[in-house]
Amino acid sequence: MRKYEYVACLLLSGVILLACTATPSAPATPAVASATATPNLTATPLPSPTSTPSPTPTPKPRALTICLGSEPSSLYLYEDDMNAARVIRQALYDGPIDTVGYAHHPVILQKLPSLADGDAAITAVTVESGAQVVDANGDVVKLTSGTRIRPAGCRSDACAVRFDERPIMMDTMQVTFTLKPNLRWSDGAPLTAQDSVYSFNLARSPDTPNWKWLESRTAGYTTPDDHTTVWTGLPGFLDPAYVTAFWTPLPAHAWNKYTPAALLEQDAVRRTPLSYGPYVIEKWTPGQSIRLSANPHYFRAAEGLPYFETLTFRFISNQDVKTALDALEKGQCDVLSFDLYLERDLPRLQELEAAGKAKLYVVNGPIWEHLTFNVDPPPDYAQPPFFQDARTRRAVAYCIHRQALVDQVVGGFSIIPNTFAPANHPLAVGDVTIYPYDPAQGQALLEEVGWQDRDGDGVREAHGVAGFFDGTPFRIRYSTTTANMRTQTSALIVADLAACGIQVDVKQLDAATFFKDGAGTTLYGRQFDLAEFSWLADITPPCDLYLSTEIPSADNQWSGQNFGGYHNPAYDAACRQALATLPGEADYLTAFGEAQRLFSTDLPALPLFFRPRFYAARADLRGFAPDPISVETWNVEGYGVRSME
Repeated sequence: MRKYEYVACLLLSGVILLACTATPSAPATPAVASATATPNLTATPLPSPTSTPSPTPTPKPRALTICLGSEPSSLYLYEDDMNAARVIRQALYDGPIDTVGYAHHPVILQKLPSLADGDAAITAVTVESGAQVVDANGDVVKLTSGTRIRPAGCRSDACAVRFDERPIMMDTMQVTFTLKPNLRWSDGAPLTAQDSVYSFNLARSPDTPNWKWLESRTAGYTTPDDHTTVWTGLPGFLDPAYVTAFWTPLPAHAWNKYTPAALLEQDAVRRTPLSYGPYVIEKWTPGQSIRLSANPHYFRAAEGLPYFETLTFRFISNQDVKTALDALEKGQCDVLSFDLYLERDLPRLQELEAAGKAKLYVVNGPIWEHLTFNVDPPPDYAQPPFFQDARTRRAVAYCIHRQALVDQVVGGFSIIPNTFAPANHPLAVGDVTIYPYDPAQGQALLEEVGWQDRDGDGVREAHGVAGFFDGTPFRIRYSTTTANMRTQTSALIVADLAACGIQVDVKQLDAATFFKDGAGTTLYGRQFDLAEFSWLADITPPCDLYLSTEIPSADNQWSGQNFGGYHNPAYDAACRQALATLPGEADYLTAFGEAQRLFSTDLPALPLFFRPRFYAARADLRGFAPDPISVETWNVEGYGVRSME
């Protein structure tokens, strides 16, 4: 269930602030790894969600311990969505759809629905005044005179119309999901489609503390039989992620005696919920651990899964990496999660790997650090538009040694993205403009635009640059947060740009101030020349971050996220086409590809690097395959060991 099972960030003032200050930085000097400890920049190849371990001797190994850097407050699906809760819940609720490798995979469903197969369909329905619809901006509204909507068959703003009180046809989606047979809860009761509908009703309740984005766009979620659910979207809502419009089942037979508000107070819901996955909760010892045992009613039990008889989640302070590494070396932890911030002692972890006592896993993504260029400063900004010309933006890209940033800021454990889509994303295209470190090329572009250093003081001045008085020095403001990683990054970028004749003044602000919205503020008010922060990559590449309609302003209540003011009608058209097209339709790949190509040539932002996430595991553990957008326990039922002890 995508809207609840992957939120690993802080929400502040309507902006996703991705680990703004919390993630400790790696050592400034990269550790030199031995031949047996080469950084694994893409983690291990991901096994199939349905893969099983090779046959093993009996009895099963008794215990697996996964150590986390924090303890959840609750295991109730709609209450705690922090990383620790999601990691543990994956052992209780297998799937229902795994999201791995930027793709969806069915787990307890017979298949993913598709337009090609007919279990997903678009139909035209008649709507009248007062109906609840999704308007042309993607907002849920009551249909009234003047509302901009897309009539049936319309997929772009070009064909949107104003409602004139006469009944009109609009498109709606209907998607059918079919459960696998013989699913059971850990108390032996059958798991049915009604459990998913029960979960949906909880999720949409005003007493349930969750984000209701998909629920608010749902016209109906029904069960024609015990194995089938049918989701119907509101008129005007065509969801690119329609294959995930299935709510994680919750045990209606055990919980429907409680109101949604009362569920938040029940230990049987918050601390020992029933399971349909590989494990079931045995004991929660606050401040220490949660112990689980194999679920005998797990639908894959006949395959010998889960491999381990017991699973313990142990809590270690994320401020104490020494204790975590000691526990790994002594066999007290079999897996160390990324929220233990292992990068703070990579040399020791690499020593353990070289000695055959551990294995280091490094995953790139989904968080990518970048520089946003202010291409269109507002009238109240004191600086002229230094980055209005795309050639100047490209020059900066050539002048910044991004590989040096990777080496010195994150210890060499990262890759440099070229666009808003990761290179290993199914929708990524290869024919984009790439900017290697080439300061000579950068300086040549600056000269071409008219930025020259005629007085020899090391700082270029404007000479015939449109919008600038001759002699204006190329002196810009660089704004970011106070995170240690950004202190290091900005210092290196300042030096690189100085070598190209650009003087940079850095202003670091606390995250709350930096991300504050409203006119005159740093980011939303576009009071910067360069701004460094992070974005999140997901299954749908975030081309919408650079739509002209996303430029923050009073008109959109400062909710837009195109902080640099980038505006290109061709890009808008490509991105909107991509977002209006569904997976499997002809224009889906081509539209996203065109948006990436335009991004790479126009360069409204310069991607710097992915934030690496570091995991560690016992050297003989098989099946451990951390993924950029899924918790590391996505396939915990298949964890195994190479040899029995």
